[in-house]
Amino acid sequence: MNEKKVNVLAIPVLTFIPNSYRRLVKESGGKIFLAFLIWFIVLYVISCIPAVNSLNDFLEMAKQECPEFDISNGKLSMPEPYKVDGDGSYFEIDETLEDVSAARVEEIIKTGKYDSVMIAGRETASIYSNGRIQVMKYSDIPGFSLSKDSLCNHWLPLIKPFLVAVFVIVAFFAIGVYYLAALILQFVTDLLAKGIYHTVFGFGARFQITLLAKFPVFLIIFIVKKLNLSVSFPVNVICQVAAIACVLYFYCKKGQEDKMIEQEDGNTF
Repeated sequence: MNEKKVNVLAIPVLTFIPNSYRRLVKESGGKIFLAFLIWFIVLYVISCIPAVNSLNDFLEMAKQECPEFDISNGKLSMPEPYKVDGDGSYFEIDETLEDVSAARVEEIIKTGKYDSVMIAGRETASIYSNGRIQVMKYSDIPGFSLSKDSLCNHWLPLIKPFLVAVFVIVAFFAIGVYYLAALILQFVTDLLAKGIYHTVFGFGARFQITLLAKFPVFLIIFIVKKLNLSVSFPVNVICQVAAIACVLYFYCKKGQEDKMIEQEDGNTF
């Protein structure tokens, strides 16, 4: 009688049940990879929620603090000048400023008080950051226009989907590291299976068991780290090896039980 196939989303959940591994190992490698990929993406997207909330607070603050301004047709216009001087930063935006050259920025830098400087005048802006001064003329950028409304309600909110995309990319990287670690740990699985349980697995089954056995430890440590608790690398590895040993115990035990049942069934005929 054929066993019912496991739902792809249920595979990671069933890794917490040692007796389910003989069934899980029969699933295809592609299906297991898809199951983990979905869970990794969900976990890392959920983990970006605090960052998105912080970004929302920043956007709200930007709307309140950012002065009214408009840059269009190569010229800056604003109802009143805006200036910030403190915490190693100097920002000045004023439509009456005609001379916004690199030399003017250099004079401010020479005071030694600032790590970043930005001066925006009627037609030009000069920016100092990371040891470099850049001078930009608005008219040099075809079709360039910017205002407080477009900045706070269009451009800055685009950071949120970008942030989510970054976490999705990180999820792909994380699953790659996860598989690489499983590839290394499968040698430990082989040693444990032969040395303790006197069982020999082929590479495919051994790798699948290692992949699946690692997940409960990965998920628990992932949650623990999100709670700002630290878990050292040696502790992480020891926990993974312990999980593999536990899975092998139940895997081999169930295999022996299945053989006994088959023998008993055979003796009834």
